[in-house]
Amino acid sequence: MEAFCKTFEFSSYVTDKDALNEVYKSWGIGFVPRKAMLAPSKPLFRIKQSKSEPAHYYVINRSARSGLTSIRNFQGPMKLDEEMEIKRPDGKILKVTLKLLDDGKKLQQVMVHEKEEVPVMTVTREWVEGGNLHVTEECDGHKCTRLYTPGDDVESKDDEAL
Repeated sequence: MEAFCKTFEFSSYVTDKDALNEVYKSWGIGFVPRKAMLAPSKPLFRIKQSKSEPAHYYVINRSARSGLTSIRNFQGPMKLDEEMEIKRPDGKILKVTLKLLDDGKKLQQVMVHEKEEVPVMTVTREWVEGGNLHVTEECDGHKCTRLYTPGDDVESKDDEAL
């Protein structure tokens, strides 16, 4: 799991760019929030081990490295193979499980709506050559894969406090 604990920046789409819109639409994300999620040109994410609970992890997402339009959100603390609850901005409660697969080559995050009002969303982060990651988001038969490259951590007291 330690190998995944770093910051990754968006590089390019492996599949068609419009596929991500279809994934988010099938997951029940409305037009305006979906367009806001798709607008950033250089989103990044960081997987961070908790300082206070070393067996727990956070997934920290940012729309940009810095600036007025940089939006940060996070999920966690999560423990591998244990279900936890998160609340989407639209109020939907999801059960989330984080798993290591294929001898640590993949990190999979499965999000299930507790009332099954929205389909299951699966995010798989998989190592590819050069120390890069393919991030594949799948929902209700729709799928999008993006390439992320390792980058420097964002200097953030909020992140470091987790």
